[in-house]
Amino acid sequence: MTSRERSYYKPVKTQMFEIVNNAGPINTYGPFIEFSEHGIMTDIVDDRFHARVRDGEVFNNACKLTVSRKQVSNHVGAYRWYKVSDPSIGATKTKGNSTLYMLDDSGGYKPELCEAAVPTFDHAGLAKHHALANVDSTPYEFFEDLMEIKETLQFLRNPIKSLHDLVKTYNRRKERLVPRGTNDYVKRIADIWSTYRFAAAPLMRSILDLMEVLATLDDIKRPARRSAHGFAQAKSEAYKTYGAAAGSGSQERVNNYIKRSSHIIDGHASIYYEVSNPIVDLNFALGLRGKDIPVVMWEVLPLSFMVDRLLDVKGTLQGLLNLADPTISLLAASYTTKSNRKSQVEYTGTNYTYNVYATEVKYNDYVEWTEFEYERNPWDAKIADTVPPITWTNVVNDLTKILDLLAITTQRLL
Repeated sequence: MTSRERSYYKPVKTQMFEIVNNAGPINTYGPFIEFSEHGIMTDIVDDRFHARVRDGEVFNNACKLTVSRKQVSNHVGAYRWYKVSDPSIGATKTKGNSTLYMLDDSGGYKPELCEAAVPTFDHAGLAKHHALANVDSTPYEFFEDLMEIKETLQFLRNPIKSLHDLVKTYNRRKERLVPRGTNDYVKRIADIWSTYRFAAAPLMRSILDLMEVLATLDDIKRPARRSAHGFAQAKSEAYKTYGAAAGSGSQERVNNYIKRSSHIIDGHASIYYEVSNPIVDLNFALGLRGKDIPVVMWEVLPLSFMVDRLLDVKGTLQGLLNLADPTISLLAASYTTKSNRKSQVEYTGTNYTYNVYATEVKYNDYVEWTEFEYERNPWDAKIADTVPPITWTNVVNDLTKILDLLAITTQRLL
């Protein structure tokens, strides 16, 4: 086992900047660097790696890659400056990225620094939690359907009751813009949504899943060695406007910019494990194993799915059961982060201190700096890793979940 570090540089690209004076001469500036990239890779070299993998040996080494990149937008902005007292005196840019040129003009301004805060969300905790929950997972989960068979049969007796009641309410009060019993009307709409989301749609999915598993049971694979994965993301953003001083005398000016910064971290937890007796039968295919009972007992509790959106209790139970399962051996685990820090600067115009000159920017271009880091490290899975962080945004992070929350709240308040 040998540690090594490798570096690479991509060829630097440059561009010239041209300004045509109204009188005719062309002024050329540059060259300016429009693209550069530098990367450093640190990893481990194992002797006879491929042969040892074929023999069943498991490797779980750390590695790190960092990449710094500068690039400009494909389009270029339209820009000109002119004398306020006589607009015929001035110049127009005909070639080059305006932002790239103006940043050079601004001197000590440091646009490449990412100003987005380091994300504070526990992406590692959530990704590891999901990975442990996904160990030895089954293709389908039918235990909950069996536990709720009574409610399913009641629904099938009259599957459109909520819709029927809503139509009756509307017909009784259709002459009024805001009918009497508005609360009743709103509640019926909530009932329709709940009937669709928590009865009709799940039932249809279960029927289709059952048909699929019966048709493909022979094709379901359960290798002795498998991988489980968990993913999570954390991000932050910053938006600022800047003015950078340049020039002197009648040319004293402030170049104005918009700066957009972002810091996004994608986390990936991976577990390589082995199952001592990987049988594929109906109990496994349908999720009807004994180890699935504690999970389904939680799922059939009223509103447990809403709790899981905030704090994933179901995943915690699955992770604990997997760690306690004597037929499962965790062979290796790793956690990988992809950190992407980006700063994008856009020139928006120049203000001259004494208003001798003025600028006109018809449309904008930008310069972008990116700092990318990929890092993988071994990870020892523990009981504490089954406990997830609180995910407040999961409760209302899409329209469907917002409607779920509104419907459930309405049903209980009205």
